[in-house]
Order: sequence, then structure tokens, then C-alpha cells
Amino acid sequence: PTPARVEHSSAVARWTSQRLLYVDSLKVVLIAAIIAGHAIASYTSMELWSYADVREVTLSPVTEAVLLTVVMPFAIFMIPLLFLIAGLLTPSSLERKGTRVYVRDRLVRLGVPFAVFTVLVWPALLYALYRPLGNAPGSYLAELVGTSEEALDTGYLWFVGDLLLFSLAYAAWVRLRGRAGRRRQVDIGARHLLVLAAAVGVATFLVRLVFPFASERYVDLNMYQWPECVALFA
Repeated sequence: PTPARVEHSSAVARWTSQRLLYVDSLKVVLIAAIIAGHAIASYTSMELWSYADVREVTLSPVTEAVLLTVVMPFAIFMIPLLFLIAGLLTPSSLERKGTRVYVRDRLVRLGVPFAVFTVLVWPALLYALYRPLGNAPGSYLAELVGTSEEALDTGYLWFVGDLLLFSLAYAAWVRLRGRAGRRRQVDIGARHLLVLAAAVGVATFLVRLVFPFASERYVDLNMYQWPECVALFA
């Protein structure tokens, strides 16, 4: 192997040795739970997922009640917990790469997949899903924008769009404050959590006056969840 390849292998080895395995495991469990939750939602009477509109069967009321009773308590925490993990890993990534490289990395790794999926993959997927049943929209633009609230439909990659916005906002905040690499460690106690919970509760109430639960106004970025997601990311 060439010296450059050896150096790259050593850098990769150092990087993998510093990974937190329990965080990787937690992310795998959360993503698997989210996939399972969407699978269940696809066959319930609640139209919370695109496939529910064209489902071939519907779960019985008893099965649906049992599954939702088991799944829903965890569903409340899954997405905010993913933002918490992302927030915990963001400062060290920014410090290691520097603001300019970090922003470019986020735009490439998050922005490009988000744009390709939103503009190309998701509308084409929905069109292919609805067309055999005669429910396909009259145009590609109609499927892209949506037919009910004229919102840009991001599908299930709304999380990536939000993470991109939060990451760029954090990078801008660090650049303005000039405090990269000088983060102050603070022990979080019960009082902090209670204050945070109260703030998130009030903010969620106010936000949902404008963006009700499951609303898709302007763009489908789950803005009704932003107070908890922003708080845990921060």
C-alpha cells in the first residue's frame, strides 16, 4: 500500500477507536423502532403515513389498540432523542473540522440527499404508488407541492431537513460568538430538566396555535415538534 493509503487507514482506525458504541447501538434501536412504527401506522385506521391511503388491509380494532398501546409511549420520545444524540455529537464535529469545512460537510451529507429525495425520489415514489389505483395526481408538480395545504412534501426525510437547519444555525452561532473549542461543561440536574420541560411545554402550546399537530403548512418539516427538538438538540 502507498504511504497515503497507510496514513488514511491509520486516521480511520483512530476515528473508529474513539466512537461511542453505545450511541451507535442506541441510534440503531431508535431507527429500527421508527421503521416498525411506520409499518404499523401503514395498516391502522389512522392515516398518519402515506401508505395508509392505499393499504390493502386494515388491522382489526383490537390488534390496532394493542399495538398502539405498546408503541405510542415510545413514539413520543424517539424523534427528540435522536435530536439529543445529534446535538451531543455536533460540537466536537464542528471543533474538529472548523466552521467552513463543517458547513460544507453538512450541506453535502445532509443537504444533497434531502434535496434529491424531496424533489425527485419522494414525488416519483408516491406517483408510482398511487397510479395503479387511479389516484395519481394530475402533474408531477401537484405531487411535489401537495394537494391539500400547498406545502412542500419532504416525506419521511423531514428529520434530515431539520437537522441541517439546526446544524447550520449552531455553526453560525459559534462563528458569531467565537467560542468554538471553549465549551463550558455544566452538570444538568433535576431543576434544569424541570425548567426545560416547562419551557418546552409553553413553547409547544404557542407553536401549535400556528402549526397544529400533523400540519404541513408551507413546508413539511414537522414544525409542530420544533420546541422539543430544538431544546434537546441545544
